[in-house]
Amino acid sequence: MVIEFTKDHPVGIPKGSIKEIDNKVAEKLIKKGFAVESNKKKLEAAKEKIKAAEQKKVEELKSKTFEVKEKEDCCDDKHEEEEECEDCRKRAEAQAKKKTVVRRKKTTKAKTTTKK
Repeated sequence: MVIEFTKDHPVGIPKGSIKEIDNKVAEKLIKKGFAVESNKKKLEAAKEKIKAAEQKKVEELKSKTFEVKEKEDCCDDKHEEEEECEDCRKRAEAQAKKKTVVRRKKTTKAKTTTKK
């Protein structure tokens, strides 16, 4: 049965959600006033809306990662004679600091046991 929630459910289902669930559970939710019966057309429309929103988010993330990559390589394509921009200089300094970090080895004493 397809139902549309009219109230926020304590389980975490928000108001306005359209779900297809078992008939017995759907009837209980309708009796308690959390939902009303809906149809397949509304369910399909809700699924399409969710897919479109997910695609939009994915495209935004892809464009952001592309912009970051462009900024990282901003001075790589320029001539060596030109000065690097401030962001590239800072990035190079940060990488140099990372390389100079010295890690110390952990030293532990070997346990010795004596037999009696």
